[in-house]
Amino acid sequence: PFGLITVSGGGTSRVFDISGPTFDSPVTLQNLTITAGDSGFAAGGGISNSAALTLTNVRLTGNTSRDIGGGVYNTGGSVAVVRSEVSGNTAFVGGG
Repeated sequence: PFGLITVSGGGTSRVFDISGPTFDSPVTLQNLTITAGDSGFAAGGGISNSAALTLTNVRLTGNTSRDIGGGVYNTGGSVAVVRSEVSGNTAFVGGG
């Protein structure tokens, strides 16, 4: 079940920035709640990803970006979502 561990950005920073060789080193996050990330005027409040990422039993909620991708922003990689919840994230496109 998700939520066994909560990782928070404290409302002041992005929670995860995952980058590296796109498909050579896959990354799996599991059994987490990712919340209160705020990437400011950059994309991806909860997660910014450019690798091969799998989210398993992850709740991604309450994250904010003043760009795009309140919960997760994917650029050049892939994201697989397995038995997970992505809800309650906010993106203010245009800096609103």
